[in-house]
This record gives sequence, C-alpha cells and structure tokens, in this order.
Amino acid sequence: MVEEEADRVLRGFQFDGELSWDGRDYRVRGSLTGDLESACDRCLARFARKVSGEVRVRAVPPDSPDRDDEEGVLEEGAILLGTDRRLDLAGPMRGAVLLEVPIKNLCRDDCAGICPVCGINRNLERCDCVTSSGDPRWEALRGLSFPSDPKE
Repeated sequence: MVEEEADRVLRGFQFDGELSWDGRDYRVRGSLTGDLESACDRCLARFARKVSGEVRVRAVPPDSPDRDDEEGVLEEGAILLGTDRRLDLAGPMRGAVLLEVPIKNLCRDDCAGICPVCGINRNLERCDCVTSSGDPRWEALRGLSFPSDPKE
C-alpha cells in the first residue's frame, strides 16, 4: 500500500513487465494493475476502482555520460540509479496509475451527490429540501426589464 495523500490510497498493485540493459541504461517496461481507493467528488463516499497503467522508465547509472555532473539533470522520463544500483520505481509507478484516474472522480455515473441544504448522501436517502436554482447574488437583476428592440 502506498499512501501519499489522504484522499487516494493505492492497494494490491501488481507489475508485469521487464527490465533490460542496453549497454548504457536500464529500461523498465510493463503494465501495472490494482485498486485505487478515493472519495467521490459528488457524494464524498469512499470507493475503490480497478486501475491500470503503462510504465516506461529509463534508469540512468550515476556514472552515465547522459547526466550533467554539476546539477544531476536528466532528460524527462529518466530516473537516476543510486550508487548501490537500486532502482526505486515507486514514483514512476504511482504517476502512471494517477494519470489513468478520471478528472471527475465519481463512485458511479449516476451519482446524485449530497444535498446542499441538509448534507445527506442522496444515493442512500431522500430528502424534502427545497433547493433554489440559480445564484442568489443575481437576484437584484431579475426585476430589471429592457424595452424590446423595434427592429426585432
């Protein structure tokens, strides 16, 4: 389990891929699947969904000529191996999974959300609250009228 944010928890992820050496760098390629637990954007209920993502990483050894020795700068998509040659893929794998999460995170397509008056989850209960449509800040403009254009 990887937990960086309280809102998103990654669980039970499996990686199926390969690690190769091309004479200069290591390459990691494969797919990652598991469960992402998060809160619904409409009703705030916690739910889990299956998520999968593709992982492609280039791992550069510390003595590589592709590395700027002064600043340790690498090209985008590459990571630097430690002096012990251990490869930490937690960051790239987490990034690959989170890229697959939709912008609007809903527990289901027809999620009714929470009532803005009483706060109940409308997926679980019904309420008789009256919700007005429109923004009350525009109420003063509703009484204004304009003469119609005679050309229309």
